[in-house]
Amino acid sequence: MLLKEHQENIVGVFRDSDGNGVYSYSFRNITNEEYCAVTKGEPASSDCCPEAAFWVSTAPFAGAGKIEWQHTQGQIVYVDRLAINQAMATKVTHDVVSDMILEDAIGKEVDVVRIKVEKQSLVATSLQECNLQIVETDNDYVYFEADISDEAALREQEQKFEDTLITKIQTQKGTIEIHEPDTAIIKRLQNLLPYGMMQLNETFNGANFGIVMNCGGQEVHCIKQQPLEVEREYAEQLLHIQHLMIVNAYCKYIDRGFSGAYLAAPYLRQRDNGLWEAGVSHFIFPSQTNKKTSEKSFRSAYDNQFGNGATEMFIHLVECLKKSFSEADITIPKYFGLDVRSRSHLQSLAMYFMVVDSHILCLRADLREHKDVAWTILASNGIKNVYHLPTLPMTIEESDLNEAKGLN
Repeated sequence: MLLKEHQENIVGVFRDSDGNGVYSYSFRNITNEEYCAVTKGEPASSDCCPEAAFWVSTAPFAGAGKIEWQHTQGQIVYVDRLAINQAMATKVTHDVVSDMILEDAIGKEVDVVRIKVEKQSLVATSLQECNLQIVETDNDYVYFEADISDEAALREQEQKFEDTLITKIQTQKGTIEIHEPDTAIIKRLQNLLPYGMMQLNETFNGANFGIVMNCGGQEVHCIKQQPLEVEREYAEQLLHIQHLMIVNAYCKYIDRGFSGAYLAAPYLRQRDNGLWEAGVSHFIFPSQTNKKTSEKSFRSAYDNQFGNGATEMFIHLVECLKKSFSEADITIPKYFGLDVRSRSHLQSLAMYFMVVDSHILCLRADLREHKDVAWTILASNGIKNVYHLPTLPMTIEESDLNEAKGLN
């Protein structure tokens, strides 16, 4: 276990996924540089950026963030300088406690584990949210205890806590579990998006991440599917309808096996005559492993602009969108133009859901689980897991590009 393998070392806490939204944590030695990345609040976007990190030793440390593990049999182990990804504080702290401290103590004739934490630390707040019992406080520290004498009860409590961390959306067509994106998803997006994405230093309007749409004045472009201009009231209705049809189209699209990311987003744009466009923008990010087609035809018309395979992705998504309108018995808008346009040209963009490979992501900060019919549409199509990645479009300087692409 950790106590034997990592004495006098820096340890990183890494979150792993089985690809189906089920997570587990592993611990391995890291370098001081990797530790510093966590302390600076950098996103866990690659294998070298764990979600938590700390120093562990059998000798006491000086400094902030110290946890003292005191087993009743007399063994004391010190965890110092614990740094945690802010967005995952409670979850990470709980797994550090359960997987490292409690699991290590079970079977060693230990009935109680006491944890000493600085009173004003993020760790102390997170441990309280983990429902550990406070048994003592002083001017600087708070002491938690965990009773591990009843292993079955401990396992039951563990499961209850895990259940509270998973948001489950109940619909008339089934249940959808909402998961936080794992490291692989973030890394994949940073690789696919031309200017990457960044974790925000502070939550803004509920968002934790930003998709870079403008880097040093260079914008991300899309294919704009433009309809006839209408009055504002009808344009807003059309935007909502297209949102629902896009979600239904995603469910069909992911069964076609494309590799890459796809953001189909309804938009609103006011024209000089006072009327409004309520169309669909297609931001297409094909996998870089796609092969270039030798044919010069419409089926490769957008590949030079967006990457190999982008045109096929677009054609199939539009086919799925048409089927969605047809199955819902809704008249499809009269789209009359396909143009490549910049993000800023669209004016108001509704970034609600996107697809990454075979995964569906919700980008909206507020899930709107009781208001948005999209969740029922997803469930009716057999979707059981959705990643929640609260995201805003953002602008960065060219000097920040390496960070946004996960290259730092």
